[in-house]
Amino acid sequence: MSNSPINNENVYFVILAGGSGERLWPLSRQTIPKQLLTIGQGKTLIEQAIDRISPLAISHKNIWVSTTKDYEDAIAAHVGDRIGNIVVEPVSRNTGASILYCCYLLQQHDPNAVALFLPADAFIPRQENETFRTHVQQLIKAIKHDRIITLSGVKPTHSSSRYGYIEFDAHTRNQTGFHKIAKFHEKPTQAVAEYYLQTNTMLWNIGMFGAQVSVFIDTFKTTAPTLFACIDAYSKDNDLYENAPNISIDYAVIEQATNVWVLPAQFTWCDVGNIDVFLTLQENYGKKTTKLIEIDAHNNLIQTSDSFVAIVGISDICVVQTDNILLITTRDKTDLVKNIVHQLKKESSQEYL
Repeated sequence: MSNSPINNENVYFVILAGGSGERLWPLSRQTIPKQLLTIGQGKTLIEQAIDRISPLAISHKNIWVSTTKDYEDAIAAHVGDRIGNIVVEPVSRNTGASILYCCYLLQQHDPNAVALFLPADAFIPRQENETFRTHVQQLIKAIKHDRIITLSGVKPTHSSSRYGYIEFDAHTRNQTGFHKIAKFHEKPTQAVAEYYLQTNTMLWNIGMFGAQVSVFIDTFKTTAPTLFACIDAYSKDNDLYENAPNISIDYAVIEQATNVWVLPAQFTWCDVGNIDVFLTLQENYGKKTTKLIEIDAHNNLIQTSDSFVAIVGISDICVVQTDNILLITTRDKTDLVKNIVHQLKKESSQEYL
């Protein structure tokens, strides 16, 4: 299957870019959200997301971005005329609300719309973009021919306790390679993740899915009636968006729907979820800028603006220095960085946010 544009003006690609990136502080800030962080050879995460799907879109107008009011200006200035529309939530209410709101707007714009939603904070190496696009074409083909919700799941390459998992039914494989989903599993312990790695029916849940927009809306109405009512009211009467439940689409729809199928994928994928992951990706795919000497020290990840760094006798830490902030954390505690952000908000320390 060639990576040529999908010959259907009704197919839309929506990049989800509303996350705050609190676990990536101090690199991710209010003025530079995680979607605008650069990983690898000079391109930001949202630029990479657009690059991956642009060859498949029949027009740049079929590429949309969903974000919040806080990041609207920064993203608009960054993406320019490479996309057709920016959908702006007045406040962040998680992926359930943002996706349903996008579906309402897409249906108004094109009653026959088919939508594929893709997170902006995923990293896929550039050399695997063609494999990714071939996979996307399979997803879209399935959506266009049936009233189903399709998911993409990546076959695990190592035991990870940082991701949710999709268990599929190996006996339900259809002619296009899709499987019926058996069960969703939350982030496991490391021991359970090692077991999952040996199981052929487990996939990482990478948060990429699509359907006919009418199917999405009907499914929301059935599985998440309160959320549906709130977004419906906001769309019609500009009612308070804040009233919408703060819930992910996984909980609100995907884990409850009965018409969901998954296509196993085999491309390199990583959720850029915390400082440890970000710095690891920079180490593997980016240009090294920090001058570092280590003595009896191992497995450290360092990113500074212009400082020379020397480490003696310390291992397994992350160090990040920006103009006015120095963060030091052990690599196994980087998820707790978000608590610093919460504390700064309580103290109204805006200069550090």
